[in-house]
Amino acid sequence: MLGGEDPPVYVNNSEDAEFPPFPPDEIVKRALSKRGKSKYSLTSYNCESFVNLCRCGVEFSRQVKDAAATVETVGSVAAAGAVSFFVSR
Repeated sequence: MLGGEDPPVYVNNSEDAEFPPFPPDEIVKRALSKRGKSKYSLTSYNCESFVNLCRCGVEFSRQVKDAAATVETVGSVAAAGAVSFFVSR
């Protein structure tokens, strides 16, 4: 958490060991070079994807990956429930 912020601001650098960040001036240069070239998509290229691309050169979003895994799990549970329902009749 950064001090003195209201509300508090948290910094998540959990990916730095796997994907080392560029120096700050390079990150800014990379971000500015993307201006007007948006391909935003909630499910494939969100703000986290953009930040990671600028920050470490790798386009990825843990949010999207985690959401997809949740949807897959819920779908599997629903399918199993439907099969169980119809088999028990």
